[in-house]
Amino acid sequence: MKLSILAILALITVSAFSQSEVSKVWVPDLGNGKYKNPVIDADYSDPDAIRVGDDFYMISSSFDAVP
Repeated sequence: MKLSILAILALITVSAFSQSEVSKVWVPDLGNGKYKNPVIDADYSDPDAIRVGDDFYMISSSFDAVP
């Protein structure tokens, strides 16, 4: 009984330390006022920028609403 409990605890300990590294998040900001491409790490069709007052927004085509 003691041996099986120790084996289970050893298995839990080993499995806790064998987790793979979490993937890194894409950060295009270089920190000096410049950006590296792609600024948005995704596949958007027909991206464009629009200006509303002093703000800029990215828009893209949306084909999920096509009948």
